[in-house]
Amino acid sequence: MRQEGAEPMRRLPFLFVALFLIACQSLSADPDPPHRTLWYEVDDQGEITVDLYFFWTATCPHCRRARPFIADLVQEHTWIRLHSFELGKNRKNADLYMNLARKVGGDASSVPGFIFCGHMLTGFGSAENSGKGLRESLLNCREAVRQNVLGAGSGASEGPGTATPASPSLVRGDIPSQPADPGRPGAGGLLPARVHPGDGGP
Repeated sequence: MRQEGAEPMRRLPFLFVALFLIACQSLSADPDPPHRTLWYEVDDQGEITVDLYFFWTATCPHCRRARPFIADLVQEHTWIRLHSFELGKNRKNADLYMNLARKVGGDASSVPGFIFCGHMLTGFGSAENSGKGLRESLLNCREAVRQNVLGAGSGASEGPGTATPASPSLVRGDIPSQPADPGRPGAGGLLPARVHPGDGGP
C-alpha cells in the first residue's frame, strides 16, 4: 500500500543532489579564481606560495641543525610560507603535529618534522643530504602546482631535479587518504614518505 506523499519524499534526495551540483558549478564559474589550500596558495597574479609546516623541539640536536637551514631556505625562496612550531612548551603545537601527520599518513613520533604538499619528512642530517632533498621536494611541489593548477610548464625550475607530476589530490588541495609507499620515493604523490635522521634518504 502506497502512502500519500511518499513519492515526493523519495525525490527529495535527488533534488538535494541536483541543487548541490548546480551550486558547485556556479562556484567554479570564475575562470581564474585564486587557489588556497592547506598546502599552497596561488594568487590572482599566478604567484605560487608553498606552505611548509616545521615541527621541532629546543633539545633535539637534529632540530638545532635544521633550524638555521630552514631560516636560510625561506629567505632564499620567498615563495615558501613557513609555519614553525616548537613542541616542547606548547601542547597545542604537539596536537597540531599529531593531527597533520595523521592526515598525511605519517607518524609524529620524531622531530624535526616537515609537512608540506600532502606529505611528511622527518629527520635532518645535514644541509648537504636532508636539506638538499627537502629543497628539491619543495621545488618539485611548486613546479607541480604551476603545471597542474596554472597549466603552465615553465620548463625551468629554480634548482636541480625534475618536477614530478602532482597527484590529483594535491592539485585539489585535498589531504591524501593513504600515505605514499615508503619503499618507492614519490609513490602516491610528489615526495618520499620519510627522510631518516642523518642519511637524507628512505
